[in-house]
Amino acid sequence: MIHYQLSVRPWFLALLVMLANTLYTAAPSLAQSMPSFQLPGIHSNTVESQKFAEQVVLINFWATWCPACRQEIPVLQRLHDDLSGEDFSVIGIAMDKSGPAMVAKFAKKMRLTYSLAMGNADIVAAFGGVAGIPTSFLIGRDGQVVKVYTGFVPHGEMLQDIKKMLDGTNHSK
Repeated sequence: MIHYQLSVRPWFLALLVMLANTLYTAAPSLAQSMPSFQLPGIHSNTVESQKFAEQVVLINFWATWCPACRQEIPVLQRLHDDLSGEDFSVIGIAMDKSGPAMVAKFAKKMRLTYSLAMGNADIVAAFGGVAGIPTSFLIGRDGQVVKVYTGFVPHGEMLQDIKKMLDGTNHSK
């Protein structure tokens, strides 16, 4: 049997601890409430958070090149269609670097009818950071972030959470 001895210099270990501590303390905290924003829409319009006040809102950070986002888009469109008359809105914030024309072309192909805006580093920071896409923030009527979804989330799970918000039965994170 071969035994290996791991030799770690004390200064290296101290450096690793400091680096880990710096990364941990520098990590942004998630927004507690929906930040105020005005973002360029994909059709020369502006998407403003104020327009969605006192509604339940699902804000989705996504990109056209993201496979999980492409899988989730029909779920978001279905939620938009099924709950549009119930003070509920979906806002898609595209993180594409290719610009609004490319996103608009994609949206037309996918027949997306919910609000779409172009994202930037400022809106990501305002939400406390987005570790990956898709990431969605469920916002209650009071403007508070109720839940954060990371990655693809099935329709049934989102629908259940949104209906609780619309019925007023979900008051905690």
